[in-house]
Amino acid sequence: MGLIVKDLFKKYGEKTVVDHISFSMDKPGVYALLGTNGAGKTTSIRMILDMLDKDGGEVLWNDGPLNFSTCNIGYLAEERGLYPKYSLMDQIKYFGSLRGVPDKELDKKIKYWAERLKVEEYLYPQFKDAVSGRRINEKGEFIDEEEGTSSGKKKPVRKKK
Repeated sequence: MGLIVKDLFKKYGEKTVVDHISFSMDKPGVYALLGTNGAGKTTSIRMILDMLDKDGGEVLWNDGPLNFSTCNIGYLAEERGLYPKYSLMDQIKYFGSLRGVPDKELDKKIKYWAERLKVEEYLYPQFKDAVSGRRINEKGEFIDEEEGTSSGKKKPVRKKK
């Protein structure tokens, strides 16, 4: 049960960018695919989510083909890919409608997750005026300074004083 990836691979011309990876995720949770720049992480995720054609391999969800209308998978990409003139709420509703989520169900889920993550205040300003979300909670004992790595500036995880 869960997500099963079998022998997934992708080539661009003669260059293999994802080389026959296999793994499974049996239990719900938060997972990360780790690797160096250019290792094929984003390509793998996009193939798993059927956003990019694969050259081979299989992706299964609960022993059948992955179908977004019957699974509960979220993906947080590094790039925002959002529209700066619209509120985050408008954009969540738009992307939810593209996936066929009914309005009432979507409103309920947005309210639940916004309260749980304590981000209600960021739902209605235009997205260009909202924070990136990478620092939602700086009260933890450790803070991940990942946002600096996108520009090539590497900062270590630091202990909060």
